[in-house]
Amino acid sequence: MSASQKQYWSVKSEYMDIVLFFKVGKFYELYELDAELGHKELDWKMTMSGVGKCRQVGISESGIDEAVQKLLARGYKVGRIEQLETSDQAKARGANT
Repeated sequence: MSASQKQYWSVKSEYMDIVLFFKVGKFYELYELDAELGHKELDWKMTMSGVGKCRQVGISESGIDEAVQKLLARGYKVGRIEQLETSDQAKARGANT
């Protein structure tokens, strides 16, 4: 797993009942089961990417508030976390993010 994936899963594993948006650069992403939920509830296109080719969906940061409100209105618990390492920092150390 990449450093950002490790960060995400360390938080997600403690909060499996929360739809967890992960901010990477200018986008918020949902992974795996949360991605399926985003695909179903928000009609977002599912992709496979990253190390290990995980399922993901995402939205630009300008659309996050509306997406969160839709999920809350449908009874979901929602959280947000931000990537600790910038993409420039990851590239500087030679990582694939």
